[in-house]
Amino acid sequence: MTVIDIQNIVASSSLGTELNLFQILDSFESAQYDPKQFPGLIYRIPEPKTATLLFKSGKLVCTGGKSREDVERAVAKVVEDLKGIGIDIPITPKIDIQNMVASSDLGYELNLNTVAITLGLERVEYEPEQFPGLVFRLDDPKVVILLFGSGKLVCAGAKVKEDAIRAVDNVAAELRDHKHLRGLRAHPFPMALFTDYLTVTQTFESEFTVKGSRFIGIVMPCVTEDDIKARLSTVSQRYPNATHYCYACVHGGTSRIEKSSDNGEPSGTAARPIMSVIKGNGLTDVIVVVVRYFGGTLLGTGGLVHAYTQGASDAIACASIVKKTACSVFRVTLGYDAFNGFQAKCRGFCAVEPQCDYSDKVDITVAVALDRVDEFLTRIAEISERHAIVVPLGDRYC
Repeated sequence: MTVIDIQNIVASSSLGTELNLFQILDSFESAQYDPKQFPGLIYRIPEPKTATLLFKSGKLVCTGGKSREDVERAVAKVVEDLKGIGIDIPITPKIDIQNMVASSDLGYELNLNTVAITLGLERVEYEPEQFPGLVFRLDDPKVVILLFGSGKLVCAGAKVKEDAIRAVDNVAAELRDHKHLRGLRAHPFPMALFTDYLTVTQTFESEFTVKGSRFIGIVMPCVTEDDIKARLSTVSQRYPNATHYCYACVHGGTSRIEKSSDNGEPSGTAARPIMSVIKGNGLTDVIVVVVRYFGGTLLGTGGLVHAYTQGASDAIACASIVKKTACSVFRVTLGYDAFNGFQAKCRGFCAVEPQCDYSDKVDITVAVALDRVDEFLTRIAEISERHAIVVPLGDRYC
């Protein structure tokens, strides 16, 4: 649930009669009035702690209240005091809240440079040399949010508390959608997306014979549960009528979901050693199948463990191991003047070759390692003077 603290309410009203401000000044020590400096009289009361501006026309502005109840009590006190010095107030003042200032805390730090370029220049003003906060304008509710790098924010312009809460909720939701904007990694991403891992992207095979039994080790990419059945089908078609198709699989990225089968060999003699080889090499999203054509001689438990370990090890030794990096993907739109800066200062952040589409501007699709996103977006802001349009396209391994 969103928590906000009301810091100040500005409300206006009318007393329905003209006021003699000098009479009020002479009657109350807490009153301040210098018509040469300001046309209104300042009248302060200690409880609730507020300051009310009184004007000759009978209009007033009350500031300092923390709730509508505070404002109502303050105006009632002003009316009571004015009546006490003989000023007739012919109406019950109607209170109109003009502005409510509230504060809140998102609970995590923000990179304001990345906020500025990602949320859109038409809604954002950020000049850190002049003011440390970022100004973020919302249309619904129509308020202004000041965001600070600490994650604290100030909401101004709401007229009811519910609008202030809704505005903070909207901002928090938008920042959740753009997860890379956070300075601290309090991500709602699965933890699996934070860790790089090793895998294979092609099929590799090896083969050897032990006491007449032929063993073929095959390592293949396998990303999902559905891939397991497809890979086993491919192997059985390539090597039909084998005695055993034993396998172990680790898939799901760094979630490392495991599945294996001894496929008729004695329990623990095939799948377990194959899985141990996969884990020992730190591989994920792979399946290793060791096919056996029985040669007529029993190998025994130890012999089987050794054979299936060798089958998996030899296949992986033949494989080209690749590293998968957890990345955020963005579409960056730049003018041609800033594109040269991108080539010189930002291209090194790309985990894979960026894709460029050229028109009146340049649209660049880039994948950036998660631990370099903040630095990349700050650099984009610098080379484009915060005029780049950056659209998050999601997260994936590259």
